[in-house]
Amino acid sequence: MTAQISERLHYQGKEYRLTSCPLDEYFGLAHIDSPFASTCTALWRGYIGHWEIVNDRLYLIKLTINFPDDDDVSLEIIFPGYPDRVFAHWFSPP
Repeated sequence: MTAQISERLHYQGKEYRLTSCPLDEYFGLAHIDSPFASTCTALWRGYIGHWEIVNDRLYLIKLTINFPDDDDVSLEIIFPGYPDRVFAHWFSPP
């Protein structure tokens, strides 16, 4: 089995790897399919989410697809009207 590329968390000027995929939880709760296709066996979900914590809240700030080319796509693909960041209100850390 191929290890999966981690989501990225930006916090206090440092980058960390997440062990969860908060956007996958959104797709499940909203009963919608991910619009992203896998382009690599190390990235079955088809995207890398970039997240940040501000005032104890988790925000999605960027989506990268097409690994290894690292093409960024607009958050508005999933969240119309939110091009810059999205509060992850659906996600509760373990």
